[in-house]
Amino acid sequence: KGRQMWMKYLAREDSRIGDLFVGQLKSCLTCSSCGYCSTAFDPFWDLSLPIAKKSYGEVNLIDCMRLFTKEDVLDGDEKPTCCHCKARTKCMKKFSIQRFPKILVLHLKRFSEARMRSSKLTTFVNFPLKDLDLREFASQNCNHAIYNLYAISNHSGTTMGGHYTAYCK
Repeated sequence: KGRQMWMKYLAREDSRIGDLFVGQLKSCLTCSSCGYCSTAFDPFWDLSLPIAKKSYGEVNLIDCMRLFTKEDVLDGDEKPTCCHCKARTKCMKKFSIQRFPKILVLHLKRFSEARMRSSKLTTFVNFPLKDLDLREFASQNCNHAIYNLYAISNHSGTTMGGHYTAYCK
């Protein structure tokens, strides 16, 4: 089904830029009542990663990817209606990467909103310059999920203003 959805996307949006930057995200929603897994495939141009919190040591990019793909419980007001058993019930949601793009754009979610106030997360996130191996996040066997750092866009400032700089290889 992932391939079918990918071909449908390419029929509408085929371009050289898309060939380089677009990947495919797989989302699985598993019903806690009947166990049915509803799967969706969506194209992405970038991944917006939450910044992992650690009580010790450094945070690295793999920690952020693990947090992004971590199984999440949808309960309370977030409970969806299962398309199989029709019950509005607690579900488990999990993301994985179905298709990696040739050039992967990662965005770190540095701005946090809490109690009607916005703040910037200043957590240092370590990342490799070469051989970032993301195969553990693939939904199927994948040999082309290893990336080298090419560029960084950096924001200096606060939520109210600041300045962007870019570094490119």
